[in-house]
Amino acid sequence: MPLIDEIVARHDALARWRRDIHAHPELGFEEHRTAEFVARKLEEFGVEVHRGIGNTGVVGVLQVGNETSSVGLRADMDALPIKEANTFAYRSTDEGSMHACGHDGHTVMLLGAAEYLAATRNFRGQVVFIFQPAEEGIGGARAMACDRLFGMHNAPGMPVGRFGAVSGTVTAAGAYFDIDIVGVGGHGAFPHTAVDPVVIAAELALGLQSIVARNVRPTETAVVSVTQIHAGVPRPRGSRGRRGHSPWTSWNSSPLACGNWPMASRGRTADPRKWIFGRRTSRWLMIRWRPDWLPKCVNSWLEATTCGGVCTWAPAQRTSRTC
Repeated sequence: MPLIDEIVARHDALARWRRDIHAHPELGFEEHRTAEFVARKLEEFGVEVHRGIGNTGVVGVLQVGNETSSVGLRADMDALPIKEANTFAYRSTDEGSMHACGHDGHTVMLLGAAEYLAATRNFRGQVVFIFQPAEEGIGGARAMACDRLFGMHNAPGMPVGRFGAVSGTVTAAGAYFDIDIVGVGGHGAFPHTAVDPVVIAAELALGLQSIVARNVRPTETAVVSVTQIHAGVPRPRGSRGRRGHSPWTSWNSSPLACGNWPMASRGRTADPRKWIFGRRTSRWLMIRWRPDWLPKCVNSWLEATTCGGVCTWAPAQRTSRTC
């Protein structure tokens, strides 16, 4: 089955939209420019637009005929707090964020689908185009849930033209938590006068791995990852100062993912202080355990089978073009 000619003809326009969004990334619940870009495009297509859904979300509604059946198509819009190192012309103009997870592409993919469906109207019923804010771990989907919803995510490493659709659990329940460790600052030559939070943080990062290794049944799935550790004050470029001093504080920012909800429920009561080791640090160790739990994603059999059928029918012509 060849690619749809009308969509292929719009490749250059879709690429321009994607690069514009990529150059102007916005973090979760801050997608004001992106949301306005999306809303204006939908209005140009003749789609009914609802702004401010779920804070910065946008919903477009396209009705054909009087049938009450409906389907939702969803894409996420937010970027990540990562400094972009690319040098191409449409790299991020925001020093502290970039579209490192491909949500600029997701947004334009759904805009392209909306444009095509609005132009052809070769269906009966209602299509709801859902542009979700804050997908990256802060619950932007909660205010935008519906009964029957289709979404997709890019998968780097998957061959061009290949799609994946499975029923059941596809992503784990997860939590993002911060741990603050407060020690006593001092000089590197006098470690006995300080309580070094860097040493505590390093030991904690290893100790947290025993949550999975020694506290999760072999038939269950879970993962704990320490993704960031910050301590001390960054030295100015070229400076040699502060190399011999222990900082007062350090902190970890980490995700905990559990493959099933019973495991996640137990994780709600978990306290990482159980996995902290050290004899003389307890007096000074202060840890704030602030998990924010998000549920797992479970695909129903009917919707997964429908999607799988569409992916089997859709393009056998596998081509790759830069967008």
